[in-house]
Amino acid sequence: MHEPGVVIREAMEPDVEQAAKLLVRFYTFNEEFDPAWSAVESVEKAQEVLRASLGDPSAIVLVAEFEGRIVGLARALLVEEPLLANSPIGVLKELYVIPEMRRRGIATRLVEEMGEALRSRGAKALAAEFPARNMVAESFYEKLGFRPFKSVYIRETQG
Repeated sequence: MHEPGVVIREAMEPDVEQAAKLLVRFYTFNEEFDPAWSAVESVEKAQEVLRASLGDPSAIVLVAEFEGRIVGLARALLVEEPLLANSPIGVLKELYVIPEMRRRGIATRLVEEMGEALRSRGAKALAAEFPARNMVAESFYEKLGFRPFKSVYIRETQG
């Protein structure tokens, strides 16, 4: 199911203010799963990240727009893994849809269109990052054909 009237497109400078709020919401939501995802909750910092991504040829930012409002966001980076045959890999760093627009196919469309955008830039695979204990995200990505690829463990630095 796809929500009629939702347009998925590459983000532009005028989108940064609205999109930054979604980026902050992504991190504050995910810190519930793991305190290592503790967010800085700075819209200004999120705006800096988005502006840097808009000017970076190895980054893609997509937005979902509905009735003139940004209701979803996806940001990915093209990462070179020179010793892996499926390099470069597109890494979906953030995917967020506002709660009132969920379960309408918007996140799926963002992922699919991000995959196409990354493939057009040479990506041979698409990975998604999210907290290890976020079972909702895990189930969502598995339904889209993703599978576990690598594990990343974290601990606070000593000293």
